[in-house]
Amino acid sequence: MPKKNCGMTPKKQTMIRDKTKFFHKYNIQESDFVKTGYKWTDLLKIADDYDNREKQLNKICETFVHKIRSFEKVHSVRFRVKDTESLIAKIIRKKVDTGLVIDIENYLVEIDDIIGVRALHIFKGDFLTLYNQILKVYKNDFYGNIDISVRKGDDLSIYDEIVKTGRATIKESKVYRSIHYGINYRKCVHIELQTRTIFEEGWSEISHMTVYKKGKKDELLTSPLTILSCLVGTCDDVAELIKKIVEKTENKKELNKDDLSINNNKCIEDILEKLINEY
Repeated sequence: MPKKNCGMTPKKQTMIRDKTKFFHKYNIQESDFVKTGYKWTDLLKIADDYDNREKQLNKICETFVHKIRSFEKVHSVRFRVKDTESLIAKIIRKKVDTGLVIDIENYLVEIDDIIGVRALHIFKGDFLTLYNQILKVYKNDFYGNIDISVRKGDDLSIYDEIVKTGRATIKESKVYRSIHYGINYRKCVHIELQTRTIFEEGWSEISHMTVYKKGKKDELLTSPLTILSCLVGTCDDVAELIKKIVEKTENKKELNKDDLSINNNKCIEDILEKLINEY
């Protein structure tokens, strides 16, 4: 999901009228486009239809975000409606990568992140409170499994309660952490809802600006981002520790050794050593 905060309007783009410039901007090869079988005029019709739905999509986004903001443990919400250029680029890439034919009749449900919403919470364990509220309101609108993206070495046991229901699948990533919900909102548009901690959001923003958005695949960037991901995980662990200490002291309960421990991850030292040796 693009990370720009919230311009909620699908922007009317002039570049989409110039196929050559559009392909260059989105790194689409003419040969790949030919293989899709799409006619450029048909994609322009989708773009026009999408622009005409601007008010409808904005209203849906506003309504959905208002509801998410009301949930307990939500610190803040970021959101966006996909812009027109990004929509057309994704339709082309979907056909290239999966063979899925997307047209003016089905694009609102085949593109799964027309509206993207991120609900941020402070403590890692808050995800479960959010999950229960999301499930209560939207369980009949879910499409696909809930995807839990975790980093290797993370404590997976905290997700046992939702994984055992069969609704959620854990996916291991090298650096990325987030929980993804797909919601078929009012049976007319797909919304991608993500929940993550404010620390995880910080890592995601930096990664998006330096790697994802620029299409860079550079070990000199990947390694520091991996280190940052390790640190983010440690920050979340320390935040949970602080929360536990506050709760126990306020309830006049005794702290023990286990209460004061966090997972000590050696990954930072290993990555730095590798980076020094290679560069």
